[in-house]
Amino acid sequence: MTTLLDALKSAQFVTDAQGQQIAIQIKPAVWKALVTWLEITNGGPALEEIVQSPAVSGGDALLVASAAKLSEPSLATVWDNSEDDIYNDL
Repeated sequence: MTTLLDALKSAQFVTDAQGQQIAIQIKPAVWKALVTWLEITNGGPALEEIVQSPAVSGGDALLVASAAKLSEPSLATVWDNSEDDIYNDL
């Protein structure tokens, strides 16, 4: 099974006459999967946050922070339930 990340990594870059990357091509199925995933995860971080982040050059810190932020709604749904309240006092 191909992950969404693997599919995104397979994107092809479009370059201008000077060899500068100016656009990216991805398969429509990958685009649809990405949009669906972002809708399910409440959109993730704002694009400005990602672009302005110093981690963009390194990538790992941004990836970790983005994954943590994206996981918050789903984890809250799983962990915020009365059956697990007993663990809150530990």
